[in-house]
Amino acid sequence: MEQEALMEEGLVLEMEEQALWNEEQALCEENKALREENSVFQEEEKALLEEVKGLEEWNKILQGKDSKRAGWKNAQ
Repeated sequence: MEQEALMEEGLVLEMEEQALWNEEQALCEENKALREENSVFQEEEKALLEEVKGLEEWNKILQGKDSKRAGWKNAQ
């Protein structure tokens, strides 16, 4: 009886170990997917920052043109 109970307990522990291993594998896959998604977001962020930089440059150019016009108008 005692030996049978120990064998059942061992079987239960093996099943729990297998379940934990499966969970670990699933978490590893999820982690990998999240890292890939993060990489995509970082690339998108980089592209958006470049776009913002370009728009800021255009804004400076346009503000400079506007201020030149204002100076030209004031000089007349």
